[in-house]
Amino acid sequence: MKKYRLRGLAEYLAICVLIGGLVYNDVVIGVFFLPLLPVYLSIRAKSVREEESYQRNLQLKDALNSLQAALEAGYSLENAFAEAKKELAAIYPQDAYICIGFDRILRRLANGIVVEEAFGEFARQSGLEDAEGFAETLSTTKRMGGDVLQMLRSTVSVIATRLEVKREIRTITAQKRMEGNVMKLVPPGIMLYFRIFSPSFLEPLYQGMGGNLLMSLLLVGYVFLIWLMEHLIRIEL
Repeated sequence: MKKYRLRGLAEYLAICVLIGGLVYNDVVIGVFFLPLLPVYLSIRAKSVREEESYQRNLQLKDALNSLQAALEAGYSLENAFAEAKKELAAIYPQDAYICIGFDRILRRLANGIVVEEAFGEFARQSGLEDAEGFAETLSTTKRMGGDVLQMLRSTVSVIATRLEVKREIRTITAQKRMEGNVMKLVPPGIMLYFRIFSPSFLEPLYQGMGGNLLMSLLLVGYVFLIWLMEHLIRIEL
C-alpha cells in the first residue's frame, strides 16, 4: 500500500503543478491545492482496495477449487489444505495473498488447531465476504456432521458465478473507462496546445480577477464532470 501512496502523492503533485500552470499561469498557486491531498489519496486508495479485493476473490476461488479437487481425490479436509497449497504455489508466487494465507492455516493446523477455526481466522483477517461466508458454512457443516465436499461444491459454484458476473461487467465498462480517461485529458491537452503554439490566445484568461474567477469556475466544472463520469461507470456488486 505504501507504494500506491507514494505513486498517488507523485500524481497529485503533478496535478497541482498542472493546475497552477495551465489554469492560473503560475505553478506556485498549485501549492494552495495541497490540502486536498488526503481526499485524492483516499479516493485512490478506495480504487486500489477494490482491485485488490477482486484479485483476492479470484485467488480464493482457485484455492477452494483446489480444496474440492483434493477432497474428491480422497484426502481428509486437513490434508486437502496441504495439497491445495501445493497447487496454489504452482499458480501464484510465494508472496501472493492466498499462498501466505494458506501457509498460516497450515501452521495452525500443525499446532493442533481445528481446521474450521484456522480457516475462520484467515477469513476474518482477509475481510472477504466470500471467505467469511465459507468459514461460517464450514463450521456449521462440521458441527452438524454434514457433507463437507457437497458444501464446498455449492460454495465454489456461488463464488464462481458472482465473479463471472463481475468479470463481464468489468469487460463491458472497460471501453467506457478508456474513453473517459481520454476525455479527461482533452481539456488540459487543448490548453497545453495553445500555451505552446499560441500563448496570446489564452492571455486574457490570466489577467485580472475576472479571468481568474472564470478559470476557477471552469476548473470546478471540470472536476465535477470527472466525478460524474466516474460515478456513472462505477458498478458495485
